[in-house]
Amino acid sequence: MKKFKAYLISIMVLVVFSVGWRVPWTITSPGLTEPINMTLQDTLLLVSDPSTGIHIYDIGNPLTPEFVMNIPLRGNRGTAIRDDIVYANVYGSLLVIRLKGNSYEVIKTINEVEPIYDCVVMDDRGGMWGCACSRQSEYSPASPSSGVGSSYATFAVIGSFLYYLDYSSIVTMDISTPEDPTEVSRTRVDWSVETLFPTEDYLFVGGTRGMYIYDRSNPKFPVEIGRVEHFEGCDPVVVSGTVAFVTLRGGNACGETRDVLLSVNIEDPHDPVVIGEKPIKTPYGLTVDDVLLYVGKGRSGFELFNVAAPGNPSSIGAWSDWAAKDFIWRDGLLIAMGFRDVRLYDVSTPAEPILLSHID
Repeated sequence: MKKFKAYLISIMVLVVFSVGWRVPWTITSPGLTEPINMTLQDTLLLVSDPSTGIHIYDIGNPLTPEFVMNIPLRGNRGTAIRDDIVYANVYGSLLVIRLKGNSYEVIKTINEVEPIYDCVVMDDRGGMWGCACSRQSEYSPASPSSGVGSSYATFAVIGSFLYYLDYSSIVTMDISTPEDPTEVSRTRVDWSVETLFPTEDYLFVGGTRGMYIYDRSNPKFPVEIGRVEHFEGCDPVVVSGTVAFVTLRGGNACGETRDVLLSVNIEDPHDPVVIGEKPIKTPYGLTVDDVLLYVGKGRSGFELFNVAAPGNPSSIGAWSDWAAKDFIWRDGLLIAMGFRDVRLYDVSTPAEPILLSHID
């Protein structure tokens, strides 16, 4: 019997060396407990967690992402980034944070309310220590740029303007001087708005009663020009060309009873029209690239759809081994956020995602 076991082990070793066996890189992120959205600039990934703040990673090598630092901001619901300046909300406040060398500095607080921030870093065992607020690796933007958000994002930077959601309003900030933003308008939308998706000309807002389209011809003063209502979801929206995609999930606090992917024709943004309703089990966030759309399905995993015929999306593949909530898709890399972690996938072939690494 012992000889037989030894023989089996020898065979397994030979198979591993002949076929190849790579265990995806896993890093532990201190205090990442409730990720709600993500922002990506160049190779810098920011994950917002309302319980423990902003978690920052360098994913320059997606096979081996590096934990950079945690900025502990309890109550943070989203971020935007322009070069080395991070904008983050904490309850009713907006913080302007500069990333510098091996540390960060809060250089301005607007509409200050308590608590704002605590200079506390979580260690690997969940304990707290010191006041170093330092980073474990250096990061410098390759060139002046702004970040892109996931579908649950509540912030967006377009040109010299920052837009973010503040409960029932879109707040517009002039960031011509990035470290000294000034509020120029506050546009009432609805109670309560949840997600913000920007395009060059418009802002698409997901709220508890519908999707709203804002024209930013005058970027200081966004103006509502269209909406789709008659549903009670609080899930996100993404846009590809002349079609917007919205997920509605039943059984949540917003009162929705359906699990569905809506396709909305926005060729005339003044008159958006729902052209398709695709039943999908527990849909969450989504990301689109031309005619391909990934949808997170919570505990049911995630699914890829062909939306060349947007009124009738067709499934290409589904993966159910992990609970997925939200995404950023950049070139051949899919950054997927779960309920307590983040995964990086090679999606050079979108129908065959390959897990590269895991931020636990």
